[in-house]
Amino acid sequence: MQTKKLGINTRMIHAGQEPDATGSVTTPIYQTSTFAFKSAQSGAAIFAGDEDGYIYTRIGNPTIRALEENVAALEDGCGGIAVSSGWPPLRRSISRCWRRVPTW
Repeated sequence: MQTKKLGINTRMIHAGQEPDATGSVTTPIYQTSTFAFKSAQSGAAIFAGDEDGYIYTRIGNPTIRALEENVAALEDGCGGIAVSSGWPPLRRSISRCWRRVPTW
């Protein structure tokens, strides 16, 4: 949804939302941990990063993607990454300082 010309209140609600197969007005909350693949080849392509899709909900799911796109749209950014608390956000911040992320 193109929201650049809308007011801030409308953008806070609708930015980052894309129509889904169910026709829901708001982004559904996906409470699944894993996702099915069309075929073994499709699954392999998704795992390799050659095809867009979801593998495991801790890595990403449609709800998280909508949040990332919403925040990016509100900040006039090109993308976003949503992470939980604890080590993931710290590692993402620190890894930007090094060429190679340490394995400690």
